[in-house]
Amino acid sequence: MDSMLKKYYYSELCEMNTPAVYSDEANKASYKKEKLYKELRKNLSEEDLALLEEYIEKDGIIDSEDEYHAFCCGIRTAIRFVADAFMSI
Repeated sequence: MDSMLKKYYYSELCEMNTPAVYSDEANKASYKKEKLYKELRKNLSEEDLALLEEYIEKDGIIDSEDEYHAFCCGIRTAIRFVADAFMSI
């Protein structure tokens, strides 16, 4: 079941894999993020910048796992709901 969900989630059938149209807020955040990164590069040593990038990468991994777990829990809940609805008919 887990591998089937992963295959679906990463396939072209999943809406998540279609190109996203970002909001104005997201576009502004992206611009600001790039601007802040340039400032960090100017003001941090290479060592400190590498530590910060590693921290951000690890934080992203944890966030991704949390989102995947939430997705799987949502799918399981939906399947249980549909199964219970059909069982009560």
